[in-house]
Amino acid sequence: MDQTPSRLIAVLVANVVAFAIFLKGDAIHTVEFRWITGEVQDLLPGVLGIALLTVVNGLIGSNTKARLVFLRWSDPLPGCRVFTEHAPKDPRVDMEALTRRLGELPTESREQNATWYRLYRSVRSDPAVVQNHRDFLFTRDYAALSALMLVGLGGLALYQFEDWHRSSLYIVLLAAQYAVVRHVAARYGSRFVSTALSVAAAEE
Repeated sequence: MDQTPSRLIAVLVANVVAFAIFLKGDAIHTVEFRWITGEVQDLLPGVLGIALLTVVNGLIGSNTKARLVFLRWSDPLPGCRVFTEHAPKDPRVDMEALTRRLGELPTESREQNATWYRLYRSVRSDPAVVQNHRDFLFTRDYAALSALMLVGLGGLALYQFEDWHRSSLYIVLLAAQYAVVRHVAARYGSRFVSTALSVAAAEE
């Protein structure tokens, strides 16, 4: 069962809580959270912002999300560099077996992705491939949401937070969240495409 939606919901809830804590600065230094129920109206813009960002995230295509993860405009999908970059660095991938199976390995980006996808279709039910795919999709969507929250909630913080230093710190933390998750998603993306090749090569 794919747990990506529930994990993304947990991410969104955590970000709403963080927004609420920074909005009410005194709560950072206390364990009292009674103000959350007492001043819901102050949190409403943040909650609505999260809901809007979730909708926008659903409208963003996989290519755009890949651009946010791999920081490449052209051919951003990891399969576009799998034979020239990802697989050669992965000791699990038998490059010689792939060469025997495919002949000369592709080097052009779109041809690499197309060739990789054909191989992936034959091994996509393998448990290791399935798990790596799930991890990549979750972190990729999390990275896209993080980028949206950096812009959306960061802008809202500048407008709604009374303390400039608090809003600055909050924006820095949003930026750090995106940077870390983007990096993790890129690693998972590389591992996903390499795992599919390693399984395909083992079947050669």
